[in-house]
Amino acid sequence: MDPQFMLTSFDAFMAGEPLTAEQVRANQSFRDAIVYAAAAYDMQPHPHEAVSDMGRAFLAALIDPLDARLDYLRADPTAGEEARNKRKAGAA
Repeated sequence: MDPQFMLTSFDAFMAGEPLTAEQVRANQSFRDAIVYAAAAYDMQPHPHEAVSDMGRAFLAALIDPLDARLDYLRADPTAGEEARNKRKAGAA
């Protein structure tokens, strides 16, 4: 399933928007994935903001690993901006 569609569907769900059947399936797949991811990182697999944030970060990274929303997770937060600037300049 397309990660951008999953992220858009999750955001629609969190906003309380009506979902299509395909969006409901995407959200179920997303919830399953973040429960397994949480368990893999020894987190409690329950609907907690940290688990949702981890899932959103995972999908954002699938879409674009240089996404600015991921900078706070980087060992050096400025590395993301530097890489994006290189990509813009055509050097990466």
